[in-house]
Amino acid sequence: MAFEFRIFALPFLVAAIVSLVMALLVLQRQNTRASAALALLMLQFALWSGASFVRWSLIDPNAQVFWIRLSHAVFVPAPLTFLVFIAQLTGRDRRLTQTNLLLLAIEPLLTIFMIALNPGSLFYRRFHPVLAHGFTEMAWDAGTWSWVNTACSYLFLLAAVIILLRALLQSGPYARVQLATVLVGCLVPWGVNAYVLITPAASQNLELTPLAAVAAGVVFSYALFRQRLLDIVPVARSFLFEKLQDGVLVLDMKGRIIDANEAAQRILQIGEASYGANIWDVLPQWREFGETVDVSREEVSFELQSRRDPSRYYDVSINTLHNHGGQQNGRLISLRDVTERKQSELALHKMNLRLQRQVKKISALHDELREQAIRDPLTGLYNRRYLDETLEREFSRARRASYPISVVLLDTDRFKSVNDTYGHKSGDRVLTVLGEIIRQSIRAGDIPCRYGGEEFVIVMPDTPIEIAAQRAEQIRQRFHAMRFFKGENAIVPSLSLGIAAYPSHGRSAGKVLHAADRAMYAAKSAGGNNAVRYDEVKKSVPVSSPKDSDQ
Repeated sequence: MAFEFRIFALPFLVAAIVSLVMALLVLQRQNTRASAALALLMLQFALWSGASFVRWSLIDPNAQVFWIRLSHAVFVPAPLTFLVFIAQLTGRDRRLTQTNLLLLAIEPLLTIFMIALNPGSLFYRRFHPVLAHGFTEMAWDAGTWSWVNTACSYLFLLAAVIILLRALLQSGPYARVQLATVLVGCLVPWGVNAYVLITPAASQNLELTPLAAVAAGVVFSYALFRQRLLDIVPVARSFLFEKLQDGVLVLDMKGRIIDANEAAQRILQIGEASYGANIWDVLPQWREFGETVDVSREEVSFELQSRRDPSRYYDVSINTLHNHGGQQNGRLISLRDVTERKQSELALHKMNLRLQRQVKKISALHDELREQAIRDPLTGLYNRRYLDETLEREFSRARRASYPISVVLLDTDRFKSVNDTYGHKSGDRVLTVLGEIIRQSIRAGDIPCRYGGEEFVIVMPDTPIEIAAQRAEQIRQRFHAMRFFKGENAIVPSLSLGIAAYPSHGRSAGKVLHAADRAMYAAKSAGGNNAVRYDEVKKSVPVSSPKDSDQ
C-alpha cells in the first residue's frame, strides 16, 4: 500500500492515540461502574479514528475502499455500547440482560455482515472516485441498509439520552453536575453527525464524526474520573457517614431517630436501641432547649453546651431533608465538637479583658503624666509650658470666631519680704492660697497659669475687658483680705494686676501679653495692691518694665 502524508489526516491519528490512551486508563479503573463499557467505547473510537487516518493517507483507491469498510464496521457497535455505558452509569441497567443484549446486537451484527459482503448493494450502492483535496479519493453512495443502520444507531443514542435525562432530573446537585457533563459529551457527536448527514459533500470528502466522537469520549472520561461520576457518592457516603468526626443524626418528620453515626452515638451516649424512638424520649435533657428552636426553617444553626458535661460545646446544624417529589421527609442533625475553639475564645476573652484593664490603666497613667507635665505642682494651676502651647491656639479661635480675649497678669507684692521674714515654706503657702483663690474666681473655660515665680496669668476667652477687670478686682480683694501672719507688724501680701484685651490692645498673643505686663507694672508703680487696665495707663507716664526689652 502506498501512503502519502496529508496534513488534514493528522487529527485522526491524534484522535486515535488519545482514544487508545483513554481506553487503557479506564481499564485500570475496573472498580468503577461502567468502566468496561466506557473502555470498549473508547477502543471503538480509537479504531474508527485510526482506520479513518489510514484511509485518508492511502493513494490506491481500492485500498481506500477496504479501509472505508473497516472504519464503518468498527463503528457500527458504538451506539449500542454507548447505550450500555449510560444504563450502567445511571444504575438503570436492570433490563440489560444477556438475552436483551443479544437481541439489541442483531442489527449491528447484520450491519457488519452487510458492510463486509454488501449483498445486493444493500449497504453501498456504489463506490466511485472523486477529485478532492488535490488527489483522487473514493466516495460512496449509501444503500438501503445504510439508512436502516443510521436509524437504529439514532434510536440507541436517543434511548441513552432519555435515560440520562431522567437520571439528571431525579439526581441530587452533585450527581446532576456529573450527568450534565455526560449530556454535553453526547451533544458533540450528535451535532457533528447531523451536519455530516445534512451535507453529503462533507461526509464524502472529509468525515468529522470520528473526531467529534473522540471529543465526547474525553468528556465522558473527565466526568468519570475527575468528577467521580456517581460512583464515589454511594461508596463515600457510607464510609464518611461512619468515619466523620462530626456527629450525624437522622430523624423522620415525627422526630424519631432513623440513623446515627458512631460520632453521634458517642457524643449523645446513645446506641442502636434508640432507633425508632422519639429524640425527646432518648434525650430528655434537650427537650427544653429544643422547644425554643424554630425547626420549621430549612436550616437552623446554634451553639449548644452539653448538659452531661458542661465543659463541652457543640455547633449544631439542623437541615430539612426532601424526597424526589420535593416533600419534607426528615431532618438531618450534625454536631461538631467546638470545645477547643470555645476554650480558646474564652481564654481570648479573658485576655482581652485583662488587656482592656491594662490599657485603661496605661491611659490613666498617661493622663496623669500629661497633667503633671502641664500643671504647676505647687498651686495646681497650668504651667508656663501649657500657656505657650495654648495661647496661640486660643487667639486663632478668637480670630476665626471674632470674639475678644482678655489677659490678666498679676504679681504678688512684697513677696521677697515674706520669704526673707517667714521662710520659703510660708511663701509657698501664700502662693498655694493664691492659686486656690484664682481657681475659685474664674470660669471653667478660663486658663489660669503660674507664669513664673510669684507671677500668674489668666487667659479669659470670649470675655470683654470690663468683665475681666471685675474678676481681677475680686481676686485682689479676696487675696488682700487673707491674714497669713500674726502680729502688729505682720506683713500683709497684696497683688498688682494688669489687664489687656484682644483685639483692642494687640492683634497677637505676644502683644496682648506685653500690654498686660505694662499695665501690671503701672499698678506696682502706683504702690501695688491695685488692678489697672492697659487703656488706663497714661501714655505720658512712662512705665518701666524689665520685660519690655523682651517683647
